[in-house]
Amino acid sequence: ARCAPSVMFARCAVLYAAIAAANSTSLVSLDDACAAATALGHMYLQGDGVQRDGERAYDLFQRAAAFGAPEAQYALGVLHAAGFNAPKDTPLAMTFFHFAAEGGSVGAQLALGYRHLLGVDAPKDCGKALLYYSPVAERVVSSAQRLRGGKLLEKVRLSLDTPLGGGGKRGADDDVIQYYEHSARKGSVDAQLTLAHLNLHGARGLVPDHARAFEFYSRAAAAGEAAAAAVKAAAAA
Repeated sequence: ARCAPSVMFARCAVLYAAIAAANSTSLVSLDDACAAATALGHMYLQGDGVQRDGERAYDLFQRAAAFGAPEAQYALGVLHAAGFNAPKDTPLAMTFFHFAAEGGSVGAQLALGYRHLLGVDAPKDCGKALLYYSPVAERVVSSAQRLRGGKLLEKVRLSLDTPLGGGGKRGADDDVIQYYEHSARKGSVDAQLTLAHLNLHGARGLVPDHARAFEFYSRAAAAGEAAAAAVKAAAAA
């Protein structure tokens, strides 16, 4: 018989609590312990499988955030930004968002991108908004490409003149390529995978270059990207 959702949540809470408590032992990695503490914090915050307890949730987020867990830092940023189960403190919230975004939290990147785009509790700066939005866009495109079996997903630049895309200028494509190349040099696996696809298929104004595509696939594969490793293996066969 299937367990009721409340029973499943309760069992998850017990498991997460055990994993989070084992962070000082050799049984659980610090990353796993922080992830469990963060997940348990959300359960206490929402009352899923446990009695709702905002103070307990905050404590769990704080413990994980102290070890640099991005999602826990993002959760603390949200609580302080809204004044929910924590004192409303915009500067502190922005600090948590900043470190969470640097750690790769999509929620924090979107939050800061939005705030800089519209000037909400932060200087209005389209350039900074782009810096925060771009990694999220890379993830979305890379995920879509994986679902399509590595088939190229052509990206287009939207504007007021061309709201449905298309009609872009070569200069805009150059900017996009330069951005991805810069990100790839900085170690972004998503950027490496995107450049590999673009060079393989010859998109965004690039001439098909299988050698360069193989180079980017190799770099992404070396970083542990499974889709890139599969393409590299197929090309080498």
